[in-house]
Amino acid sequence: ITWIRAAAQSASNAEMIENMWALADKGTGISGVEIEQDVRWTLVRSSLAYSVAGARDRLDMEISRDSSDRGKRAAEGCRTSVADAQVKAEAWARFTSSSSETASRHMLSSAMAGFGWWHQRDLLAPYIGKFFDVVHDIFKNRSLESAEDFYGGMFPSYALSAPEVLQRSEALLATLDPQNDTVLRRSLRESIDDIHRAAACHALASSKK
Repeated sequence: ITWIRAAAQSASNAEMIENMWALADKGTGISGVEIEQDVRWTLVRSSLAYSVAGARDRLDMEISRDSSDRGKRAAEGCRTSVADAQVKAEAWARFTSSSSETASRHMLSSAMAGFGWWHQRDLLAPYIGKFFDVVHDIFKNRSLESAEDFYGGMFPSYALSAPEVLQRSEALLATLDPQNDTVLRRSLRESIDDIHRAAACHALASSKK
């Protein structure tokens, strides 16, 4: 079961995802081992993100299979994972709207979780600047919980290697008030540390080739 979960989470192209769906549809061949519902949702989200044939039909099927609150949250993340500019624009407008403050926190966080994908980084490139343009105002104007959810879900971690992410992070950090912007400052420092760690790991891996 642990292997199946790991394989579903790491499936990063159409062929790998389709192979996992074959296990879900035909069975694992191991007595007592079936593809769990949370794994099926992982596969739906990946199918939509990687534009696998029949992905939207898979989404409809899983919505019918799982009408629980967990299923509804999972479906939210699936919808925003679609590699389509209009889908991303509509999701961004929803996440940054003042009405998001009164929306279900769990549903909104699930939708944010589906937004950013490394292989979609070209499609998502405009949202690097957009994030840094609005995040300070979001921390000033929303509840702390809502602002932290936005930062955690929308920081452009899908593009950590992009120079703009580090530059904008450091530039914004330099403008913040140490007394009034403590949470955002801490979050940015942690993200900057993540960027430097990722760069160091990449450099080490490159040196081993």
